[in-house]
Parts: sequence; structure tokens; C-alpha cells
Amino acid sequence: MLILPKELLTFKKVGRRVSLNFATEDDVNEILQLWHESKGLTLREMRKKFSELEDFANYKFVRGLLYILSKISDFESSEENAYKIREFLFSFGPVLEEDRRNKILLEAERVFGFRISDDKMWGDLDSFKVFRSLKMDFTPLKIAGLYNLALILGTSSVSNKIRIKTSKNIRNILYYTRKLGLMYEVDRGEIIVFGPESIIRNSQRYGLAFARLISKILKQGDFEISIELPQGILNLSDSDIHNFIFLEDEEEKFDSSYEESFFRLVREVFPSVKILREPEVDISDAGIFIPDFKLISGQNHIFVEVIGFWTPEYLLRKAEKLKRFKKKILLIASEEFALSQLNPKEQNSGISNNPDIRIITFKRELPYLEIIKFLKSNLAVEVGRAQKKALIPEYILESLSAKLHDGMDIRSAKDIIASEIDIDFKEVLKHLNYSIEWTSLVPPVGRIRKKQDKF
Repeated sequence: MLILPKELLTFKKVGRRVSLNFATEDDVNEILQLWHESKGLTLREMRKKFSELEDFANYKFVRGLLYILSKISDFESSEENAYKIREFLFSFGPVLEEDRRNKILLEAERVFGFRISDDKMWGDLDSFKVFRSLKMDFTPLKIAGLYNLALILGTSSVSNKIRIKTSKNIRNILYYTRKLGLMYEVDRGEIIVFGPESIIRNSQRYGLAFARLISKILKQGDFEISIELPQGILNLSDSDIHNFIFLEDEEEKFDSSYEESFFRLVREVFPSVKILREPEVDISDAGIFIPDFKLISGQNHIFVEVIGFWTPEYLLRKAEKLKRFKKKILLIASEEFALSQLNPKEQNSGISNNPDIRIITFKRELPYLEIIKFLKSNLAVEVGRAQKKALIPEYILESLSAKLHDGMDIRSAKDIIASEIDIDFKEVLKHLNYSIEWTSLVPPVGRIRKKQDKF
């Protein structure tokens, strides 16, 4: 996904209305031809060459188009030993005298066998890389389409709020909004999307999420979008599409590490259970609610919602939706950032006393054992022997393996394990190939012993 940087965005403003300066095929023709003729030049040389086309009115457009072309082109280092050259020169430390500087350069030329220049010394950095070719056969019309899409996405990345109207794939838009970690409201058929951070503290991740959402909506069509910018309002609809070209995006991933951990846990421990992400939309007076997961085992099913780091206002809206959700649901909530932020009265009357809602809280990491026990009883499934180790993440096993040692006092070992994970310490020792050598059961005294590997 190509996004124009903030400093290269071009638009017109009339009152509070903002319109974008879209490119046409004719606008791109000359620059694309000059780009093709620049094979063998470094990117720095190409920028200097194209600066001759710039004037006060078009310099942002020219530089924006060069930014797009550089992203879809193949470059290679002008000197493969550039790092070694810098390492050799810098080993002499700061050199202030001209004579000494010249002697060091002569020595470097003797060692490497060629004249040392900036192109050689910095040849592995972008500005000094050499242009070879475009990655695909892009026509001027396609380049204009790439630029126009990047212009819209760049503009949306510096916005404060997005309003969306569409009659097509509303569920997919809400699903993707949630997946990107953005908060939303639904008001009279309009989806209003906010970022997870304060508008004042606009972050790179915040802007990228907005851009990804807009790209998704533009790709599916049938839309009216209002993008609120500090400068004014940008309104877009299907009629504003200007030959957009969409490049293939990278594989989409979980936005929340907690959601990903839960998903993997179910997959590994209960391989027979079907797990669906963002399974269905529930609409009530409180708005639209989409649970994170639905687990299905035979005739048994349960919904799951993972609440991590959200604002108090968002959590209150979430509580209202949960009160109206008339299905069995497991709520896995951050103890610090979720339940403690809710109004106690709302919490007691709306969530905690609802028999269809089971709440499991966590601090640093998901309470794997408690989750497994709940799902086992409510889905009527067994945990097989081969899956038991999945209760303990691999990185925790590695950390504990480094901290425990043969002959360690059992109380010390138990404290170390408890500081890493909330699982029975005997189960953890078993996975790490330790046994317990008891010297007294009352009071419990003993040491852990590393078992010998069998060959």
C-alpha cells in the first residue's frame, strides 16, 4: 500500500471544503518517460535531474510522483563493499587535517583497488543506489491511478475522524475497523470511525490504520466518505474514483496480541473446536456489537470478547452493548484497563450479574489455565495429552529454562515459575524435564533434579 507523506499532499481549500489535486495521464507522461531514460543513474542524481521540472506550483506533485515511482522500481547498490569502506575509514577516528585525510583515502584506494568517492562510500544507501527498471509494465494511466490512490490514503492518514455511508458489505467494514484497532460509533446508518489514541497525539500507527480502512472501502465501491482534516472536510464518493490502481497488500495479521494469543491457544489445545473470527453482527439500541470470536463444538457454542487497552468512554459503550447481548459469552478483560474503569453500578447491574457473561481478568498475560478450564466445561471437550504443553507459551519455557537449574530449592523454583505464569508448577517442571526430590513433605522441603535424556 502506497501512501504519500504529509509534506507531499496537494489539495485545494474553499471555505471548509477540501478537494484533492488528482493526476491525469497527461500529467504523468513526461515524468514517466524521463524516469525510463534514467537507467544507470543513482536516486540522488535522478532527483537532481527531475528538480528541473519543478516550479512553485507543481513541486509537490513532481516529488510525490517520484516518491511513487521509486517505490515500484528496482534499485541496486552502486558499491557492494560500501559498508566495509566506511568501516575502514571510520577506524581512523576523526580526521581534521587535510593532508592526513588524503593519506587515509589513498590507503583505502590501495586496499580496495579503486578510487574512493561518495558513491562508493555510501553505495548501499537509498540515495546512492542505481535505478535498474520498473517492477512491472506501468502505463502513464496506471501511474496516475497509483498516485491518486496514494494521495487519498496520505490525506486520510492525517485525519481526525472518518464518516462512512455504504449499503455494501457493512459487516466487512466493521470487521476490518475492529481488526485495525480503531473505535467506531453507528449513528443513523452512518459509521463514524475514531482512532484508539487522542486526536491531539496523532501517531504513525493511527494514520496507517485510517489509510488501510479507506483503501478497503475504495476497493469495494458504493460509498460516501467524509474525512475530517484540520484544514476542513474532504468528501468522496464513487464518482470521485480516478483510475485507482490497488497493489497487493501484505497478509493481514491480528491487531491485538491478546486476540492472537487466544486464537492460537484454542487452535493448539482444542484442535477439534471450530473458531470463527468476528463471527456475526448484533444490533441493539446501544449500537452494533461484533464479538471477537465464536467457538463451536458439536451443539455447543460460545462467543468470546477480548478487551485490552481502551479508553474509559469506549469501555462504557462496550458495557452497554454487552448488557443487551443475549447469548453466552466469555469476556476476557484487562484488570487494570477494563473492569476497573467501568462505573461500579453499571458493572454490578449490567455485566457481573448477568449469568450469560463469564468474566476472566488478566494483568500481564492471558490466564491460560483458567480459560482452558472454562472452555473445557462449556464446550464439553477434552484436552489431549499432546496439547497440554500448549498451555505454556514457548517463550516462557525458554525463559524458565534459563532461570532454573539442577539442585535448586523447590521453594525458589516455585517462586520463579509463579512470577512467569499462572500454571501448576509441577506441570511446568515436567515440560522442562525436571523431577522433584523431596526430603520432607511436612513441611514441604526438596530440590528439583534435571532428568537425564534417554538415547
